[in-house]
Amino acid sequence: MRLLVTKKEIAKHIFTMTLVCLLSISFKAHSFEQNLYQYGHTVHEQETLQWLWRNAQKFSGIQSIYHTDCPHHLPIYMMTKSKMNKEMCPDEPQYCRNFIGAYDTKAKRILLHHGFMPEEDMIAASFLLHEFIHALQNETISNENMLGSCARLRIMEQAAYDGQNAFLKSEGALFRAGIGMRMMVCPDDIALYSWF
Repeated sequence: MRLLVTKKEIAKHIFTMTLVCLLSISFKAHSFEQNLYQYGHTVHEQETLQWLWRNAQKFSGIQSIYHTDCPHHLPIYMMTKSKMNKEMCPDEPQYCRNFIGAYDTKAKRILLHHGFMPEEDMIAASFLLHEFIHALQNETISNENMLGSCARLRIMEQAAYDGQNAFLKSEGALFRAGIGMRMMVCPDDIALYSWF
């Protein structure tokens, strides 16, 4: 009789250990998925989104066609840099290695580096505002007209950086974004300069 109880106990322990292992694997898999977090679930995050959405419209001069206080139509994902690189440049992620944030014109979503906390840091907030400006641009300008040429891309980026810097200045921040835009050269520019 004792041997039978022992076999039942062993079976019970094996089942328990298997369940614990499966749960452990599940938690580990979930923690690896933490390289992706959808921003905007807490009250503080919602308030930050509303404030930045209003300011993106104010400093870009573009009013949203959605007439909402908060961009509920626009998913915002916080992710690791490597995940962002793979999402934005799946074929050649090495060309995306310096992204802090990105507006995905195809999926109509914003991707931000997971180390940024827009609700706690003005510079991080300004980069989310920058991406909001791109989303606002894309509400009335087609993907092709936004990104169809290097010159168009430069115009869109410069407008977003201008809005971002106006926001930073209004908040008393000394940081200025997009300084490297002055050095962005497009093939059309090179053709223009070859005349001289």
